Amino acid sequence: MRKAILSLACVLLFSGAAFAASAADITYLSGRYIATDAAIAESSLTSIEPYEEVHLLFLCVSADTATVAVSPSPNDFKKTENVSASRGKGATTTFVLTGEQEVTVTVTATFGAETYSRDFSVKAKAGTAPAVTGIGLFTVLDLTLRTELSITLAEGDAETVFYEVSPSNAGNKNVTVVSSNEAVATVAARPGNDMGYNITAHKTGNAVITFTTEDGGFVAHCNVGVESASSGGGGSGGDGGGGCSVAGFGLLAALALAGLTMKKR
Repeated sequence: MRKAILSLACVLLFSGAAFAASAADITYLSGRYIATDAAIAESSLTSIEPYEEVHLLFLCVSADTATVAVSPSPNDFKKTENVSASRGKGATTTFVLTGEQEVTVTVTATFGAETYSRDFSVKAKAGTAPAVTGIGLFTVLDLTLRTELSITLAEGDAETVFYEVSPSNAGNKNVTVVSSNEAVATVAARPGNDMGYNITAHKTGNAVITFTTEDGGFVAHCNVGVESASSGGGGSGGDGGGGCSVAGFGLLAALALAGLTMKKR
């Protein structure tokens, strides 16, 4: 899935043991900030752009469990999730901070009978949210951002279409989404507020799913063609583009970190 939605990410690796700290920094990579050990040792990340979506991934090496909590809860709080990794457990949290807003992210990990926790301060710089200047659509199979997207589905099938507004730190990213022919295809927001909408095909024909931004009234269309189930269907593509700048998309790099001591409870 296209992760330009997550315009700011930080990968933290740690274990319950203490290691000697080494000099490091916060590195900007493919539209994301990767926090290395020195930044984590300071327990803060204070150069966040306001109204940018923040995605923090904590990988706990050799841990049995890992959880994360954010306090106070940001006004635009997305979600937290627990994840499994080959080297241990992890947890993620996603949220948006307004100008100069500060939160404390607490990650807690268990190693056998021992429990460790660490507070991590995240603060946004001063600033106001810019207005929306465009919108584009993409799918998991076609990450190119388009103002005109076309997909083909078989009766009974479904596909998720994601939207992205520009700039990425616009203050109001809300949209209205409607189908021109609900007898052919309906659309519904995915749970979790991830800017994804599920399009479900009902019968053969054509429908246009229109995405319109609340701020500025910018429009993008997803043209849906529905074939009979015996025809196969499936696939996505695009006929047009433009209207929205696209951030670079790269693999999220996990940097092996040393120098972080967790606080034992």
